[in-house]
Amino acid sequence: MFLNMMQDWAGWLLMLFSFSIVLMWKRVRSDTKVVYAIWFCMCLYHVVAFLNVYLGGVLGTEGDARTFHFYAVDASSEPEIGFLTNTRVAYTNTLGFFYRAFGTSFLLGNELSVLAFTLSCIVLVRLVSLLDLERFRIAIVLFFGLLPSSVIFRSVTLRESWQALFFLLSVYWAVRLRKRPGILIFLYMLMSALCIPAASSNACPRGTNTPIFCDDIITQTTSNPANKNLTKPFLRPTVTQQMLARIKYTANPFNPPCSNAIQ
Repeated sequence: MFLNMMQDWAGWLLMLFSFSIVLMWKRVRSDTKVVYAIWFCMCLYHVVAFLNVYLGGVLGTEGDARTFHFYAVDASSEPEIGFLTNTRVAYTNTLGFFYRAFGTSFLLGNELSVLAFTLSCIVLVRLVSLLDLERFRIAIVLFFGLLPSSVIFRSVTLRESWQALFFLLSVYWAVRLRKRPGILIFLYMLMSALCIPAASSNACPRGTNTPIFCDDIITQTTSNPANKNLTKPFLRPTVTQQMLARIKYTANPFNPPCSNAIQ
């Protein structure tokens, strides 16, 4: 076991580095309570990642998590041309790229998912600030990070962490677009939304609704002239209900993988 831990040096470095990532954003590190809340959630995710790698796996993640890992190992061992032209999903190819660069390490794959969760928390804090919900920021972060299904499925080599990250990014840029329209912000939102299907399976991506959701926000904002001067446009019931419904669907890994319905 100790020898395996030494071989997983890249994963251990990423684990330590992930704590410092939270401090790289001034608006986040200036709020000590938010930093501690994110770190507390991250510790649980690191524990689950450790258990999944060295102590036999976590209940419910053994099959898919290790399958993605083995596919990524195969991708990392392919020649350069084969690596670029294979038909695997984008997540497996990306994981294989990191294995190719830093060595095959199951811990590294798990820690990349924790890294995505950490970035999701940072985006969530910025989103909460944009929505003028800062007084609930701690509760929102803890609710987002401490859901049992989130702790289990977003700390192993599964796609849920990256799907949630790109979804939150698309919502964040959509809110920014409503407050300050601009072509650059629109492009950021579009790229974030398109990354969700890329992080999902080719057959039936869960993130298909996200571009539609962003289009709904733009349409509802620009079609009504009375909305131009709203200081809190996201408090409108129709938009808020859509956002919460899609967050619920995206964050729940027990949803049917080929169902695009809003539950």
